[in-house]
Amino acid sequence: MQAAVQVDLDCIWTYQRYLKTRGPEYVFDPVYKDGVPFFLELFRKYGIKATFFVVARDLKIPEHEKIAKTILDAGHEIANHTYSHPLNFSKLSKDDLLKEIILADECLKQLFPNADIKGFRAPTFSIDERAIRILKEKSYKYDASVIPSLLIPLILKLGHSLLKGRIVNFDTGSTGFFRVPLSVYQLSEKDICENSNEGFFEVPITVIPGLRLPIHSTYVFIFGKWYFKLGLNAIIRKKMHISYLFHGIDPLNLDGYGIKIPFIGNFVKRREICEYIIKQLSKKFNTSTTKDVVETMESENDLHITSGLQ
Repeated sequence: MQAAVQVDLDCIWTYQRYLKTRGPEYVFDPVYKDGVPFFLELFRKYGIKATFFVVARDLKIPEHEKIAKTILDAGHEIANHTYSHPLNFSKLSKDDLLKEIILADECLKQLFPNADIKGFRAPTFSIDERAIRILKEKSYKYDASVIPSLLIPLILKLGHSLLKGRIVNFDTGSTGFFRVPLSVYQLSEKDICENSNEGFFEVPITVIPGLRLPIHSTYVFIFGKWYFKLGLNAIIRKKMHISYLFHGIDPLNLDGYGIKIPFIGNFVKRREICEYIIKQLSKKFNTSTTKDVVETMESENDLHITSGLQ
């Protein structure tokens, strides 16, 4: 079984902008200064190659560009996470949607011409078929924006409403995504939920089979290691591949940044949990970048589609 390990590099400013809180402006954002080195060291320690989804505008800062180069030098993958991390990505006009993908693509390829940028993730998992068609036209190989669950969009909206202290209504992915497989599949540009032979892949963020509840780091911080063990054992029993998501802020001490995320615990606890998860993934799966997982499954014609329909 394969595991694609992923880190979304959403800088502090993305949270401050969303929460409309005041905090210091960083020339060298803590996500790059402290978060990335933390993950790079753990990945080195446990022999993992991972995918880092990058908001391209952040690479205008020279310190961030240097850190991104260390990611590539260590053998990891960099992928497109839009240019400016807009909310309601799938609700943007066609021109703005195109701009977000193309500007990021051009930026990444200009800075890292040998990086072979092939993957994409939409902010807040807000993806639609228009974006898929653009990605295919730009010769991308996969998207990793779908959470195959009926409950996740509702849970995310509830969580964000609690964070902001009022009801919020922005796109966090479609409840219709509960129909998609739990493992990698080739999607149709006409309907993300449909299998096809079009050669473009969806790498869904892993959920617990049956219940289809999230298992990525944020939820393990909230519920504890027992929750991760429960989900991982269910995944192993189903012989599923796994796409595991971390965020760049996971190991950071958020005090003083104007960011308060309830129930996730202090940064010491979160760092310990991150290492525990990474260690378990390295022991029980063959870990690699998302691009390598897709290419391996494509070459072996081993999509495991039926595993997602349990």
